[in-house]
Amino acid sequence: MPTQVLLVEDSLEHIAMTREFLALQEKPYQLDAVSRVEDFWEQITRKNYDVILLDYNLPDGNGLEILQGLAARKIKTPTVMITGRGDERVAAKTVLAGASEYLVKSGRYLEDLPTVITRVTEQDRLKRALEEAEARYRDLFEQAGEGILLCQTDGTIIEANPTLCRWLNDSCQTLIGKNVDDVEEAASAMRQ
Repeated sequence: MPTQVLLVEDSLEHIAMTREFLALQEKPYQLDAVSRVEDFWEQITRKNYDVILLDYNLPDGNGLEILQGLAARKIKTPTVMITGRGDERVAAKTVLAGASEYLVKSGRYLEDLPTVITRVTEQDRLKRALEEAEARYRDLFEQAGEGILLCQTDGTIIEANPTLCRWLNDSCQTLIGKNVDDVEEAASAMRQ
């Protein structure tokens, strides 16, 4: 299945070069392109993309505004910010706004692009898998019929599930930070 790429770029020449270069790669890519911010918002609602390649300067806005809009809309598609010249301030702003990578259109840019696309899509895949695993763990922890207590090596409680809290007639927030020995003593006193 081809990697779905949305290129947001106002230079038709650059769109053509990127399309031609990605077509030569062993791994298949499906490249869609738009040249305006307005067109981007229309396109991103029509199709799911694996990665967005985002030019910084656009005729009706800039890539930073798009990154901020993606965050506001909770769209988590990995995004590579691309610019015609390197500027550390702009790079820092775009990464803080959610860009996965920042590339300058110079030198070996097109040769590096497939590697960057692979890296950001793989990082995104791993991040989503981790989020799913964490959600499954959280569900198991919260719904377990057995009491579960998580502690640091020194015995400091860092988490307790609802079943244990009901057994101890205590809140999870109250237990966190206590030492497991103190909780054990309180539980023993309750049994007597």
